[in-house]
Amino acid sequence: MIGACGARCPYLEARKRIERGVSAIAAKEVALDECRNQLGSVESRYESQLAAMEAEVRKLKTVVKVEPLQLHKAPAMHEWDDLQEINGIGPVLEKRLHEEGIYFFRQIANWTDADIAFFQSKLPEFPNRVRRDNWVKSAAGEHLKKYGKSYKAKGMSA
Repeated sequence: MIGACGARCPYLEARKRIERGVSAIAAKEVALDECRNQLGSVESRYESQLAAMEAEVRKLKTVVKVEPLQLHKAPAMHEWDDLQEINGIGPVLEKRLHEEGIYFFRQIANWTDADIAFFQSKLPEFPNRVRRDNWVKSAAGEHLKKYGKSYKAKGMSA
């Protein structure tokens, strides 16, 4: 900058640089405020969505009772019934039954048609074995022999 005396004046040059810097800072502050406003609107939008989702979850929890999974331990092996006493069940099928949580005559004696279909689907290499060998009736008979209690098959079609 050239001062009143016609020479370069460092003071005026510095002042001009400061003014440009102040203008740049002001422009950046305006941009920063705009960003804060945009961020605030985005945050409030997500906060309202989050609040709506939380309300929906609370509502669903009142409609659907949510309980932790209850894992049942298998009974001690010495308590198991010998499922090989049931007509048509050998060591391989007994092992498969144990893998599915079946350890007692009464469990098989209570099988419904749906239970039979489910278990039969697990045994594609033994088609229709459960019905052909009449496991439900045989299990009920074995239970009666061992425990003196009768079990009638529930939900079975003739």
